[in-house]
Parts: sequence; C-alpha cells; structure tokens
Amino acid sequence: APLTQEIRLQDIACGKHHTVALEAPALNAKGTRLFSWGCGNYGCLGHNRQHDEYFPRLVEAFPKGMTATKVAAGSNCSLALTENGHVYFWGVTKVNADAVMKPQLVDALANNQHVATHIGAGAGNVACCTAGGNTVVWGLGPCGELGLGSKKSSAKPAFVDSLSGVKILDLACGQGSFLYVVESDKNLPKVDLDAVETALKP
Repeated sequence: APLTQEIRLQDIACGKHHTVALEAPALNAKGTRLFSWGCGNYGCLGHNRQHDEYFPRLVEAFPKGMTATKVAAGSNCSLALTENGHVYFWGVTKVNADAVMKPQLVDALANNQHVATHIGAGAGNVACCTAGGNTVVWGLGPCGELGLGSKKSSAKPAFVDSLSGVKILDLACGQGSFLYVVESDKNLPKVDLDAVETALKP
C-alpha cells in the first residue's frame, strides 16, 4: 500500500530502474528508515523478493535502530552507509551472480575496523572509501574503471592500491568511469587530459 504519512527525506539515489530513499533522522527517534521502489530484479529493492514496487515501500530488512546517512544505487544494486561507518549492500553487480536479496553488512570493511565515509554505485560496480584512506571496489571493470591496474572485474571487495592513503572527499560512479575528489596529494599521478580528449573524439 502507498505510504500515507509525511516523511522527511535526507538522501535519495536512482539506479537504472529503481530508487532508494533515506528518511531524515527524527528527534528522539532511534534509527532511520529506507524506502525503495521500481524494478525489483536481482533483489535491488532489498525486500527479499524479486517483485516490482510501484510505490515507495519500507525496506524492512534494514536493521531496526540503525541510522543511515547516505544511500547509493547502481544498475542492479543498492547500498546504505551508516553513521558508524558500516556499509550495507543488496542486489548484484553481475547479473549472472547470486543476488543478495536484502541489506547485508559488507564484512570485508566492517570486520577489519574500516570506517566508510563515502559510497557509490555505477553500472555493475561499487566503490567505498574509508576514513583511513582506503578505497575498496568490486564488480565489473571492462573500461578499467575499478582502478585495479587493468580492465578486470572483481567479485569480492578489492583495495585500489593507487589510492592507498589518499583521503577521498567525494566520489561518483558512472557508466564506465569512477571519479574521486581527493584531498591535495602531490604524489598522485596527474591525468593526461590530452589523451582523454583524444579518446573522446569521434
């Protein structure tokens, strides 16, 4: 059934065919709620089933009492970042992989004491950046967008060595590209803008 009460939103993210919205924290309330709607393929809505939703529906499997601060949506997946720096993932990055049907803690980050600060999802891939200067990616990388040094994919979270120790201020994931806003670091390689311009010419 459609939601009838008014809800204040803090963040919203749109994937290829679905949307995830995050409720703003309420005074004297513990935790925030997530809502999703659209195409339910591969569990990207987090409702533990592959059904389309035509109206925003509460993601009941998101842990009660947990406060999320940001959401992200990719082609067939969704993520939520919590105030304690944990990341929850659901859906798939590769359509022939097993789907995660409801929000699941990303153990590779949480169990190693990583505090995530930024999340992003693109066309079949995901990026998470931590307060300690680590960038973790997984999913498809046919254009080298994962930054792992080649045009390869990674089924499991992998560290981007070239960004090790670099503080990420923001990130965006697109179709075949990841962009990072970084704190000034003279050791980072500079982008060859001429090569980029040449590659973009028809």
